[in-house]
Amino acid sequence: FPSHDNLVISEGVFFDNPKNIIVGDNVWIDKYCIFITGKIERHNCKRIKEPTNEGQICIGNNAHLGIRSVFQAHGGIKIGDYFTSGTDVKLYTLSNDVYYSMKGTNSNNQNDLYYNLTPIIIGNNVWLGMQSKVIGGIIGDNIFLKANSVSTQSIQSNSIASGNPAVQIRNRFI
Repeated sequence: FPSHDNLVISEGVFFDNPKNIIVGDNVWIDKYCIFITGKIERHNCKRIKEPTNEGQICIGNNAHLGIRSVFQAHGGIKIGDYFTSGTDVKLYTLSNDVYYSMKGTNSNNQNDLYYNLTPIIIGNNVWLGMQSKVIGGIIGDNIFLKANSVSTQSIQSNSIASGNPAVQIRNRFI
């Protein structure tokens, strides 16, 4: 990584293709986080939304990425300033397409494999609770996603969201 003010990378962090990771100032990457980046060159890859930074992770300033969190960014992940993720948070931008994958997920013939690629864009002042998951979509500003929630679609700004799929249960700030 280029020089940053107050970048802390704790023990056991794994970077796949670190050249695709852009980090702001005052970022703490906690123990055993996993970063998976790079463009996917598959012809059976359906782009659900056009990626803004396909294959990259961009992390804003003043962020804490919690212990054992996974950031799988083939579709691109952009995280705003003042981000916090609890322990075991997972962000996924690539998934198998269950409607077309008729021969499993590991075939010698690339024509048998089908994928969905969906970028994740996270606004400013977002907190993802422990063991929550984000599978594509836009998470607005000032969001708190409660523990164990699964976000599969966009969440509007100033929300506390919960559930599977996560939905707004109230405003975050009054």
